[in-house]
Amino acid sequence: MAEQYAGNPNNYPEDYTIPDDADPPTAAAVNVALEALGDRTAYLKAGHDALSARTGQLEEDVDLSVLNLQVAFPGVADAFRAAVYNPVDLRWYIVGGVGGTAEVRASHDWGKSWSTDSLIDSVDDGEECWDADYASNGDMIVTTDTPKVFMRLGGSWSVQTAFSSAASVPAGAVYDHVNGNWLVVSGTATGTILAATSANGTTWSQSTIEGDGGFARPRLHMRRDTCRIVISYIKTAGVDYTLITRYSDDGGASWSTPAEYPLPGGPSPGLSFGGAIHYNPTTDRWLLFVTAPLNYTRIYESADNGANWTLKASLTDVHFSGRSFGAIGELWIAQGLRNGVGVYLYYSLDGGETWRCTPQGFDTGASDGQGVYVAPKANGFLALTRSYAYMSHVRGAPDLGLAT
Repeated sequence: MAEQYAGNPNNYPEDYTIPDDADPPTAAAVNVALEALGDRTAYLKAGHDALSARTGQLEEDVDLSVLNLQVAFPGVADAFRAAVYNPVDLRWYIVGGVGGTAEVRASHDWGKSWSTDSLIDSVDDGEECWDADYASNGDMIVTTDTPKVFMRLGGSWSVQTAFSSAASVPAGAVYDHVNGNWLVVSGTATGTILAATSANGTTWSQSTIEGDGGFARPRLHMRRDTCRIVISYIKTAGVDYTLITRYSDDGGASWSTPAEYPLPGGPSPGLSFGGAIHYNPTTDRWLLFVTAPLNYTRIYESADNGANWTLKASLTDVHFSGRSFGAIGELWIAQGLRNGVGVYLYYSLDGGETWRCTPQGFDTGASDGQGVYVAPKANGFLALTRSYAYMSHVRGAPDLGLAT
């Protein structure tokens, strides 16, 4: 097994940082460890010695440690929706809300402490937050379950109306530094997929991606170096559902012809979790997961920059959950439910073809995991459930190579 860190966890991440010129840790199986705060969960550890299909190196070259559970919003239960690490101001942000009250909290010390009050109290007017992203200068956007978005421009928060018509199923938001605009994608209760763009974060223009109804669960991801944007959504008409993917190279002004991939099983409550998309700059591959029937996950791969997708893996009795997953080097990390309850970490070192699971869930009572969020250039991630955030750091992994 890997040599475990013997320092003081309260000094994290400083004591966990390896200098840029240091050799990566040697010897070890892949270790997945979680140390709980309070009585919520128990310490766990698992390892294996399989080979990486891509490099032929032993997976023991990787040391992955989930270090600590952090309660990000003290006293606010079932509030989390998404997270983002802003590499400009070096802070984690968790967004969410409960009872019509928006929540945005920040941590400057890798989750040891969080802002006591929501950062947007002064402009909150009844929305709940769903997703967040940052711009190359550190500005931020937070989507909500209404047509409005919260913007941090030049250090000050404001609320803006991005959509002129009802948009209540936000897919996400990104800042396209190549084309110089913000993009928000959202769905409606009638099955329409909408986009809204803005060059300055205050004046917005709305367009329709799919307008005939019968479409659901939009998802969004952007490759940060070239700003190619890929979206996915589900066509719910017919006996079987259909996964649809499209991409844009002009900030959402135009989209490619839809590519369609049939999903088995027809209507399913599992679609309440939708799916997620992520680009890995280390392997130059995109992965997309979508949940079909409950406890069934299909994983697709694109080797041509999101234009075409092939089925990489089908997982039964596994329900990947949340709005995000990610990669650190060749290590893919996702969050999922087993048999419909209990949140577990899943990881893959062969490009998503096979996945291994932690032997013990880190929030065994949860039934609605919120995803895994990778920190660019920090070699770490945050795993989120509705009430808890679990901080992790991967030592010795390569720079993620994501443009900021």
